[in-house]
Amino acid sequence: MWLKFDEAAGATTFADSSGQNNNGSCAGNACPVAGVAGKDGQALQFDGVNDGVRVNLNGPDGLYTLAAWVKFTGTWRDWNTILEFGSSEDPWFGARSEAGQLALYNFYGGAVPVGQWVHVAYTYAGAGQAARSRLYINGKLVQKTDSDPHGKGGQGLSIGMEPDGNFPWQGLIDDLRIYNRALNEAEIGALANPGSAPVPKPQPPAEGEARPVDLTISIYKQVRTAADRKPYEEIIKLFADSIYEMSNGAHKIRTVTIYDDARFADRADVKWTEAVWPKANPSGYGRTGLQVKMGDTDNSSGISYKDPKNWPEFGYASFGHEWGHYFYGLMDEYSQQTGDTPPNPDSIMASGGSKIEQTGQYWLLNFSTWKSTAGANRTASDQYRTFGASGWETVARPPAQDPRSAQGRLHWPELAKVAPQRTQDPSVELPAGQAQARSALNIVWADPNAVALKHRVFLIDVSVDMGQMNKLNSVKAALKNYVDRANVGDMIGLITFAGTHSVVQELTRIEGAATKTAIKTKIDGIQASATSNDRKVESADQAALAALKQAENSAVILDKSVFVFIDGGFTDQTDPPIFQKVYNAHNAAGIPMSIFNFFPGMWKETEPGKDLYTNSTGLLPWVTRNTNGTYKYVGGGVFTIPTARNSADNHVPGDAEMNELVDALTDTDQIYSPIVDVNLGTDRDLVVTPGTPFTTTIFVDSTLDWLEVSVAHSGAETDAQLTLLDPDGANSDPPLCDSDGIDTLCFFDVAAPITGTWELKVEAGAGPVDLEYRSTGYAEEGFTYQALLESLSGDLVSYPQPVILQASVGLEQRIAKAGVEAWVEGPDGNFFDLSFKDDGVAPDEMADDGFYTSVMSYTLPGDYYVTLVFDNIDGNAVFTDRGDTDVPESEGEPVGIDFDRFASLELFVDDYAADDYGNTQETATDLVTDNVDVPGRIDSAGDVDVFRITPALPLPGDPKHETAAAGATTPVTETVVLRLGNFAFGMDAVVKITSGGATQTHNVGALAYDAYWTTPLELTGGELAYVQVSHGDAQASSGSYEISVGEPLFGEPGYTAPTATWELSLPVIIRE
Repeated sequence: MWLKFDEAAGATTFADSSGQNNNGSCAGNACPVAGVAGKDGQALQFDGVNDGVRVNLNGPDGLYTLAAWVKFTGTWRDWNTILEFGSSEDPWFGARSEAGQLALYNFYGGAVPVGQWVHVAYTYAGAGQAARSRLYINGKLVQKTDSDPHGKGGQGLSIGMEPDGNFPWQGLIDDLRIYNRALNEAEIGALANPGSAPVPKPQPPAEGEARPVDLTISIYKQVRTAADRKPYEEIIKLFADSIYEMSNGAHKIRTVTIYDDARFADRADVKWTEAVWPKANPSGYGRTGLQVKMGDTDNSSGISYKDPKNWPEFGYASFGHEWGHYFYGLMDEYSQQTGDTPPNPDSIMASGGSKIEQTGQYWLLNFSTWKSTAGANRTASDQYRTFGASGWETVARPPAQDPRSAQGRLHWPELAKVAPQRTQDPSVELPAGQAQARSALNIVWADPNAVALKHRVFLIDVSVDMGQMNKLNSVKAALKNYVDRANVGDMIGLITFAGTHSVVQELTRIEGAATKTAIKTKIDGIQASATSNDRKVESADQAALAALKQAENSAVILDKSVFVFIDGGFTDQTDPPIFQKVYNAHNAAGIPMSIFNFFPGMWKETEPGKDLYTNSTGLLPWVTRNTNGTYKYVGGGVFTIPTARNSADNHVPGDAEMNELVDALTDTDQIYSPIVDVNLGTDRDLVVTPGTPFTTTIFVDSTLDWLEVSVAHSGAETDAQLTLLDPDGANSDPPLCDSDGIDTLCFFDVAAPITGTWELKVEAGAGPVDLEYRSTGYAEEGFTYQALLESLSGDLVSYPQPVILQASVGLEQRIAKAGVEAWVEGPDGNFFDLSFKDDGVAPDEMADDGFYTSVMSYTLPGDYYVTLVFDNIDGNAVFTDRGDTDVPESEGEPVGIDFDRFASLELFVDDYAADDYGNTQETATDLVTDNVDVPGRIDSAGDVDVFRITPALPLPGDPKHETAAAGATTPVTETVVLRLGNFAFGMDAVVKITSGGATQTHNVGALAYDAYWTTPLELTGGELAYVQVSHGDAQASSGSYEISVGEPLFGEPGYTAPTATWELSLPVIIRE
């Protein structure tokens, strides 16, 4: 049902815009006033006496959502009804008590302000779902619980008062909606901010469907015959069995792509060598440079993969066990130190996998449970010391419930549905379920003769907006450059979309220069629509996937993707919503979608008012992330800083630049390419004047198979002369160039480059030219020094989220003790230095593990370009495997030679404002009691951030609460823990807590990044607690922190531990 309440004054009936004919009506003096100015169009005004609207709609009997815009103008009473089904025992939605707490019957959270328009919503996700009941105010989650709502069904719907006339609403109600499903956070956010939505959480597989898991393996040698491949294939089949068993059927291994001869060794999920002690990086799945290490010989036991009797040991005990670290983030449960005890019965994270062949007891492939650990008095293990819980308890809960010393664990929400209860054993799927365990398994041996083969279908938005500000021209120029750089055997397809789609170029194999010319001619013919500003992508995407799947049937494709160029978000009106349909289609096909967006806002959209967020740009990063694609902002323009947080309104558009798009395409391509590329040097924002050439040197070492130098300059091709000299002083072939009418992009492509120092020279013609360049070396076999740089916060950062950067350099192994220098170019063109450390001082996790960490500050919205260079000038660099699991530490072997390797990364900071949170109780931000860290910043001298905590507790004698309604007078209370941590940029915190009319002040001080402060709070039903965070130095204008509140975590005061003892490994905790 959807009642817009847009009827004119005097109306007594109100149309249902959902098409379900659930119209509302009222009679006589009991009618609210229609035609009053509302939040969106008109609204109804209720007098708080007897106004009400009735609908012949029965109450929900399953999943549902209630949502409305409301504006309360009276004085709060005990109960203030927005709507109710049936009798007083059925679902009731409104605000209660003097605080205006939002409520669904006896479930409370947040506070509704008086005299302001506010969006309120409740969702119920169904029995057995975690956090299935949720309350939202203005699109923000303010409370959640695992409980079911009170009452169901109910005959008839009453709006503005209860059916019996009690507890009326005084004020306005607009845009009231009821859905027969639970909307997610993105959908609620879009209803609360038309055209705006937070990025939603990944959706778990539907009930009964296992999540498919894809992975890649790089084997160190050639494996070309069926006989040579058989041992690996049999081990992988057993590995697939173990994953199905350990996840209680929630996960299945799907496509396993194997590259032999060490191809893809730097970025495959599994690096398989001749001999190794099996090991893995915990929670490394999906992160470049983090891997599982396996070998033909298992150095931990000395056994060989060739003997069939050893295959279960490899597939279960080694591969399955390491996957428990890499994919699930769990720690070991075998004896690592004196006194350690494994679970009883054993688990996959102990030595359970080694016992299958002897015992046939497949339950030993499961994670440990409460029953097998705390219930069996066996909690002395690395797993318990880290998480304070068994394996199953850990994977079933959100990472926010982990101790603060163990953050960063990967989370798969579907596991909560299949987790055993506290006194239960896990389910056993094998051997009966072996066929199901392997039903999706597809082992692909990548063609060694097609290492560079790419299949790309480009979807090009040709809406009216794309024809402006040089956007479509820059796409066309970048695409022609892409075609010029394509290899023989690559396939390229072009599809345009706006109101409808059109196939411009069928997916076509590149045969040579003639094919490239023909495709570029098709690109030149693409024009923007003169009438349609739609961006309906569904049919275009379906055509792209069909083409890629058809081509896949004729050859082994190593690298296939859909690339989307767009200015905004999708506008398809579909059910399910378009972002979900796109995700479903790409997930089923196993084909990534990457999006290159000219529109700046992660959260905002240019066309508000569309129903249910179909056009929200905030959903696009979700689509790409969950289809294993990437999301890039490639637009032009500048940003100003608003006083309130938003992202679209503060953008001043500017012409798009082709070189930005080419860089984004190059970076994205390399993620999926099996050929290793290394940055040999880069620079931006250079100016070359006539008579003063720009020159730079590029060192090419013997590990590189070809060299590419790209140069972007302002103006036409003739406005600059480019020369690339080899180490012998000879000219390279002239570059290929493309122009978008504003800038020109040229690139030199040199196969088998001579080892030594090359020189790039750029001379300006008649006037100055703006210049940037990037030189890249490629190693077909993967054996070269490579630097990697990533943002642990993601490439899209929403203020005031902290930016944690991590870098590494290696040659087969990571390298510690290397020299490192880094700098950042901000959105205003100014530069500042960054310090990367591998010293074990937080946020760096471990000294000399080859991961170098930095915290980056930002003071403006827009693009930040980070550049880093590693070297071994001082000769101290060593190879390291510190931090890998299941491997004894070894002394680092010296690298022995010097190297220079660059890495770069572009970040986009969005939703920036002069102040992150309100400074008063009236403008406080709701802090949900779920232990999720909320980032905060001191934005200026004297700045304070105020948060509100609402207990989900009944009032004494609460008539709508079954336990409190029996005349109870004792207040209902609960104890939670408030915590602050992750201090940076000089944060020195002072915390004031106001509750029940009393205020406590805590001088927290300046804490190390990995230390955190806690204090217990006793919350009482009906009372609100306010937390004010400020800087101890009133003159300080910077400082960042994270704040959370919730039930006590492992190691915190008030935590209830299982009946056992164990050793603790915790961060520094400052308690009060």
